[in-house]
Amino acid sequence: MITQRSVPKRILLTTLLMLAVAAGTVTGWAQEAPVSQQTAPETLGSERSAEIPPFMLRAQYVKPELLAGTLGMLGFNCTAAGLSNAIIVSDAMTGEEAARARAAVASLDVPQPSEKNLEVIFHFIMAVQDGQPAGLRPCPPGLATTVKHLQEMLGLTDFGVLDTVPVRGRDGGEIISTGFLPEIAGVNEKSTARYTVGANRIEVCPQAGGPAWILMTGVKGTTENLANLSQAGPSKACTNNGFSSDVDVKEGQATVLGKFSLSPGGESVYVVVSAQVVPE
Repeated sequence: MITQRSVPKRILLTTLLMLAVAAGTVTGWAQEAPVSQQTAPETLGSERSAEIPPFMLRAQYVKPELLAGTLGMLGFNCTAAGLSNAIIVSDAMTGEEAARARAAVASLDVPQPSEKNLEVIFHFIMAVQDGQPAGLRPCPPGLATTVKHLQEMLGLTDFGVLDTVPVRGRDGGEIISTGFLPEIAGVNEKSTARYTVGANRIEVCPQAGGPAWILMTGVKGTTENLANLSQAGPSKACTNNGFSSDVDVKEGQATVLGKFSLSPGGESVYVVVSAQVVPE
């Protein structure tokens, strides 16, 4: 007589699964699941979160290299994918860590404030005693207050503009311009002045309900006076002038930077600077 013994269900299920894997009928056991589908095993007696596999975060406003560097300082192993404009977080991590990485990128990848165009204008003005020589232009209204102060301080009658040099730059940037002052009959036809003007840094400081201040660090200017070319060849430089200072100018106002002479003992030229924010 054959006695039938009951087989425990757990052993029977294991046997059936082994047979299925050997036959290749259970693909989930015959090959490893994709990384994106893997989860960390739960630990008995704990509430450990499932691990998140390596993932990609898109960057919209900030360069991926900058975001990847910041995430690296926060302890994440990540690289920038410049062509995809994304950051690849390389290590598997818990859900909480992944959420922290995503939050960090969300807080950093925001639209950047647009840079402001700035225009700094260097005015070369000269004193006029007996009528304005042909070629000198009247001073613009924006220089009226500055000209008035010069008149009162120096006892001069009036001023005319020898040249105006506008230089544009970006907020927080540097500006520089080099050129030659125009030759005007009765003023400087016997000498030519080569100038260099600029600033190491220009910056906008907005004011609520009023004109902005333009902060200029290291405002500089140099001039080199050269005699006109003659049949004997060019003469040596007559005079070198220079100035350097930090200047704050409010939009709509101007200030005197310095002065120089077109020739030894000749008429003085005053350099006045004004600045404004230019709409994009």
